[in-house]
Amino acid sequence: MMDTWTRKSGYDTCLQAASDQLNASGTEVHLIRFRDGKFCHFHKTTTEFFHFTKGIGRVVLNGEEQPLYPGTSLVIKSYDVHTFMNDSDEELLEAVMVKVNTHPQDTFVCDPPNRNLPKDGFFLR
Repeated sequence: MMDTWTRKSGYDTCLQAASDQLNASGTEVHLIRFRDGKFCHFHKTTTEFFHFTKGIGRVVLNGEEQPLYPGTSLVIKSYDVHTFMNDSDEELLEAVMVKVNTHPQDTFVCDPPNRNLPKDGFFLR
């Protein structure tokens, strides 16, 4: 198990298992901590599975808001427009995230960033 956290805009990730360890190309397992949340975005090829373990929050998925709390599981398919928000009194909304068919240039921001309108070709690092 790895324990190096990577700080990103509004959230942190910690890779737990990479493709080579899983013997599954394009598959990764991460721990994720949403401090504030994550901007509106989508993926063209990646499917994500989240299982929330701590905190309270919300996801807006294809324009529909859903609550998040410990025990909630969620599948986000390619082209699903989504954003996460931390509503917890605690500092973090935590989850286990599994990515399938992922690659480094598959995160696209909505245009404008607070709307559910995909902007093709805008890559985030």
